[in-house]
This record gives sequence, C-alpha cells and structure tokens, in this order.
Amino acid sequence: MWAFWEKHNEDKYMQVVECLRSEIHQRGLWKKDLALVDLDEIESVQSLDKVVEETLRVTPTIPGAIRVAIKTFELGVSNYQ
Repeated sequence: MWAFWEKHNEDKYMQVVECLRSEIHQRGLWKKDLALVDLDEIESVQSLDKVVEETLRVTPTIPGAIRVAIKTFELGVSNYQ
C-alpha cells in the first residue's frame, strides 16, 4: 500500500512523503528486512497512521462505497439535506 501511495501522490504530497521517509530512516527501518520488523516498530512511526488513513479516505478499499449520514442536517443556505 505504501508503494502505491508514494508513486500515486508523490508530486502532490512531497512534503508528507519526505517526512515519512525521514521518520522511517530515523528509526532504522529503511534498510531493515521487512520480515524482521515487528508491530511495535511499525506503530512507532507516528506519521504512518496519518498516511494510511488519508490513503484509505482518498482511495477506499471498496470502490463506490457510499457513506450515509447518521443524522439529517442542512447544508448551506440552499436547505440541501
């Protein structure tokens, strides 16, 4: 998923990509074999959660998923509900 996000949005979100790369480098995970990385090390990368959440928001896992409001509300002056 990370590789997809990086390639797809690198131009638009270069600052975010650099921040995440820097944090991964600082924690010594960049060159580490993925089979040796444990969950605690992954969770220690604080900006990774934000990147994953934004990726799932922009490209949902279920194409065409429709979100429904829990409560009816009016939007703007046009009384759009």
